[in-house]
Amino acid sequence: MLKIGVLGLGIVGSATVKALQDNESIISARAGEVLKVVKGVTREPEQAKELGISVSDNVDDILNDPEIDVVVELMGGIDFAFECVKKALQNGKSVVTA
Repeated sequence: MLKIGVLGLGIVGSATVKALQDNESIISARAGEVLKVVKGVTREPEQAKELGISVSDNVDDILNDPEIDVVVELMGGIDFAFECVKKALQNGKSVVTA
């Protein structure tokens, strides 16, 4: 199983998580491996609790988690997003960024 962490759970991030959850079996079948979103980070964690994943306001909860295989960066902006992507790659994670 590939465990996914999402940085940014605003409109785009939340919709991405929901799409991955709603289509998990189809995506996993095509990928040949189960893909599961397990963590997300947002500035307002209480607003993302309905996603059914672990949510925090600290990017290091994903970037330093050895259980996370793939980081999806959907925060927006440039500098902070770049630093997060760089740290994820340095920690051996695959990265998808918008």
